[in-house]
Amino acid sequence: MRLRKVSEVQQAENVFEPAQIAATQIINELLPVLSEEPEVTDGTESMFTAGDTFIGTSPGTDGLVLELVDQQEVYKENKGWKWNAKVVAVGETAGYRKGQVTSTFESTLLESFKMVSEEGEIEQEPKKHRGRKPKEKTEEPARPPSVDIPTVFSKGAPWEKWPTPVVMQGSLHEFRINPALNDDKILLFKTAEGQTLGECTSTAIGELGKHAKFPPDFIEKLTPSTASIVINERITMSGGPDVSVVFENGLFTNILPAWRGVLPTRVTAEVVYQKLMEWYSDIDIDTAEHGEGWALLRMLTPVAYEVTPAVGDILRMGVEVRQQYGETISVSLFTKRLACLNGMLSNKTEFSWKQRLNDAGAAEFQALWLQEGIVKVVCSYTHLIEKAKLMAETYFEGDPSSALKERATAMGLPKKYVPHIIAAFEEEPGNSEWHLLNAFSRFATHSGIEPETSRDIMLSSGDWAEHFEMCSARLPRPLAVSVGARILEGVE
Repeated sequence: MRLRKVSEVQQAENVFEPAQIAATQIINELLPVLSEEPEVTDGTESMFTAGDTFIGTSPGTDGLVLELVDQQEVYKENKGWKWNAKVVAVGETAGYRKGQVTSTFESTLLESFKMVSEEGEIEQEPKKHRGRKPKEKTEEPARPPSVDIPTVFSKGAPWEKWPTPVVMQGSLHEFRINPALNDDKILLFKTAEGQTLGECTSTAIGELGKHAKFPPDFIEKLTPSTASIVINERITMSGGPDVSVVFENGLFTNILPAWRGVLPTRVTAEVVYQKLMEWYSDIDIDTAEHGEGWALLRMLTPVAYEVTPAVGDILRMGVEVRQQYGETISVSLFTKRLACLNGMLSNKTEFSWKQRLNDAGAAEFQALWLQEGIVKVVCSYTHLIEKAKLMAETYFEGDPSSALKERATAMGLPKKYVPHIIAAFEEEPGNSEWHLLNAFSRFATHSGIEPETSRDIMLSSGDWAEHFEMCSARLPRPLAVSVGARILEGVE
């Protein structure tokens, strides 16, 4: 079943559907690219035939198999053919349907890919075609990828004037904490020789505790002079690990292992914005917040699909990115329901800090991962829409209040929230699982609860929809346990 677009929202030109984005991604990222293009003299003969298949392995296209369907016109300067291709297998990749026709490929780009043999395995050597000489492969150690890190920022964007961090590296033993002479309530971050580097923030003291092995909650109860004595003693007792110290606007805001690069939050925002602008000419900034070494971004695209015929029951597609220097970079699919502007998050993926060799934590790797993560979550949008439709067609039994209490309990929500969730349901009552879920997302978006708790419920709602088929109209136990654990961490 093809999902139709909503004309009122889909105003921008050249708006790509998620499957077309995946097709473009296969062109750009699918496997090693040969340096020498084939020699095609007149364009009358294509190097490929209908039925040739290609397999994707990049993030967001893993397991996606495309089959060439038919040739299109010879493209400019008679250098090759354009082809239509269809999806023949989706593997583990969400957001694709078998038989779906993708965007058009240029044959010289297809030439760069490894093909799938008749037996279904990837050929070890590319097909030989007239005029092409395969490049010999050599093993090279991993190194930071070639990624364009923005240095010019979109004029008028909220992040245009966000601070660019100053980063200092050295052994932890080279730094000390001391009270300010003119105000003993302020802690200063200094070198061991006494040079003042910046005023400490509470966030930085918390991060410093991870490296110097002291409990920040205990330090907060001490006077600044006593706190500095305890912290400096712990610094001296530490193994002196190499660290990166982050300063923003003269404030010491973060400290992290030296091998973890710092991708400035304003650069992160620009990378996300530019990546989405590759496909959509109109991006709305829903949220752009930043603080001491962290940022929260939510951007909406013009793409929106209908869940039910009810007025406004439409989910608009977007992306959420969260960042804290050296700790977290995560990308999630962000959807916003037009009827009541409820927010929902799903398909969360996080940058891994486990690999520290070959500069794997460098800012360039983070930027590349961020671009690939955006592709992955955008491609999961149609999958979420199908799940939402399934929920709208699944009806619950019994009293709505009982059903809401049951699901709130399964999600591990505190009982104090239940009356507010029931009130949210009464704003837009109904008899389907989709109506129940909207009560939770409405509560999360509009109740004024703590931002972290709100986000946890939005993410839980997205998880609920994403896994609905395996739920049998109930939350799966593993999901319920993890949801409750996440939310209860922030409950007093």
